[in-house]
Order: sequence, then C-alpha cells, then structure tokens
Amino acid sequence: MKKINNLLILFLLSSFTLSANTYDLRFTNVQLSGNQYCATAQIKAQTVSFEAGSASVFFTYNLKAIQQPTAKALNFGTATLCNEQENYNHSFNTLEYNGEMGEGNYAILLKQSNTGCPTIHQEWVDIAEFCFEVVDKNEEANLAFHERYTAFNTHENNGTLLTKGTFEAVDAPLVSSNQTVTNANLWNVQLLPNIASEQVNVQLTVPTNAEISITIFDRLGRAVQTKQLSALTGQHTETLTVSDLPKGYYLVNITDGKQTISEKLIVM
Repeated sequence: MKKINNLLILFLLSSFTLSANTYDLRFTNVQLSGNQYCATAQIKAQTVSFEAGSASVFFTYNLKAIQQPTAKALNFGTATLCNEQENYNHSFNTLEYNGEMGEGNYAILLKQSNTGCPTIHQEWVDIAEFCFEVVDKNEEANLAFHERYTAFNTHENNGTLLTKGTFEAVDAPLVSSNQTVTNANLWNVQLLPNIASEQVNVQLTVPTNAEISITIFDRLGRAVQTKQLSALTGQHTETLTVSDLPKGYYLVNITDGKQTISEKLIVM
C-alpha cells in the first residue's frame, strides 16, 4: 500500500510539473493596411511563470489570401537584453508551394542556458510580428500555429520542452463583413496611365454622392499618398503626382468606407 501511495504521489507531482510549465500561444493585433496584413504572435504561462529557452514557432497560412511574410522580433531576439547581455538569436524561413498553403518557421536560439528573459507570466508577451503581402482580401488568412512542429525549450535549454497549451489561430476574412474589398470595376475606375513617372489620372464614375479616399500604398503596405474627394454623382478625374515616389510597384486603393477597389500602378 505504501508503494502504491508513493507511486500516486510521484504521478501527481509529475502531472503538476507538466501543467505548471504549460504555455499558450495566440495571433493577435491583426492589422490590414493597403496590401499589407500583419499579426503578432504572443505567449503566456497558464499557471506558473517561467523563462523560455530555444524555440521554434511554426505556422501555416492561406496562400490565396496572403504571401511572402517577413518577421520582426519583439522579444527573444537580438535586441533582447538579459542582464545587459544579448542572449538570443533568431531566424525566419518560409516555404510556399502548390498555391494553397504557406509555411513559416520562426526560430529562437538561447545562447546560454538559464539566462532567458523576459519572464513569462499569465499576461501575454509579444514574440514577433509577421507581415504578409495581401493577395485577396476576401479570402481567409487561415493563419495558425502548427502544433506538431512548434516547441519551446525550458530555460535550462537541455532538450526538456515546455508543455503545449491552447493555440489560437486567425481564420476570419481579411476584411470585416460590412466592408467589401474587390477588384471588380464597380466605379469604372481607370488609372491613366498605369505606368507613370510624373502624374497619374484616376478616373471613376460615382453612382451616388460619396466621400471618396484615394490612397497609394507601397510594397510594404505603407500609405505614401492620400487624397480625399467629396464626390457628387457622375464622372470624376483626380490627378496624383508620383514624381517624388521611388521607382517601383504600388497599389492604388479607392474607397468610400464600404467598398474598396484596388488598381496596380508602376512608377518609372
């Protein structure tokens, strides 16, 4: 009986150890700006706080919606100082194939055991921000952690893994249900010319009075020029000066807040 009790105590202790070192992950702070879609990966402890060792954050995404991700370390990277020392390295690799699903692997390397920071409590801690090029805003991002390949070492960094808890994905369309983003030419939008070095004329036909916003976005999703238009029903031509923009590919968004039409522009 004593032996059984001892085994039971060991089992309970081991169960507590597993649950005490359990972490949750989520994607949050989702932002859509022009042709750029960004989300932040975060981690928190379920119960007992801990420091993280080396890790692999592996995720998948829908290539019909978003492509070509980049990563920016927010913690656990080269800029993270623990006791005034740079204790982490990070790297990011992607694989896109079959036109269906993309994969990203964000790797974190703790240089020296028992030196991890910041301490992860029951509040969410940023890991990294991932930004994608938007392909189709009406598709779902299907941005999700791959549970099999995602893993966090304990700060001892000896191969002992923290226990996986809940992983939260992002599976909603890139735009809300009350806003439609389309490339259908509902307003008969034309860019004349769509390859320009000095100026481009935006021609559109407005079916009803509307407040129109015309914005040029660069390849990083940054708004580089915006023009507001109080448009009455009928045809309109707005001239945009692009001579001060660097040569390259841009996206011109025309929106009334309910629908958005996107047209491509090349500045030579």
